[in-house]
Amino acid sequence: MPKGNIHRSEPAHRAARREATEEAGIRGKVLKKPIGFYSYNKDGERELVVSVHLLRVKGEYDLYPEIGQRKRSWVRPLDAARLVNEPALSKILISLSKLEKLALQKTDIADFTL
Repeated sequence: MPKGNIHRSEPAHRAARREATEEAGIRGKVLKKPIGFYSYNKDGERELVVSVHLLRVKGEYDLYPEIGQRKRSWVRPLDAARLVNEPALSKILISLSKLEKLALQKTDIADFTL
C-alpha cells in the first residue's frame, strides 16, 4: 500500500497517484475524495495521518523509481487487511472487499461509495 509525503501545494489524490507510480510502478485513475484515513508512527518518532484514495489501475511499468526497494504484489482486499499492521487501514481494506465485485465488473470507480 503506497504511502508517502505530499509535496507543497499538491492535492492528496495526486500524491497518492504519484506514490503509486514511484513505489509500485502502477498508473491509473485515482478518486479525489479519500475513502478513509488512518494514522501510523513514522520511525517511532512522529504520528502521521494518511488519506487513502482508491485507484483504478490502467497499467504497470516494468521500471519505476523504487523498484530496488519494493516488491509489487497483488492481493485481494481481505488478504491485504491481514497483512497490514495498522488496524484502521485493515478496516478500510475490509470495507473494500464489499466493492471488489463491482471492481471486477469494471464499474467506474467514480460510482464507488463506502
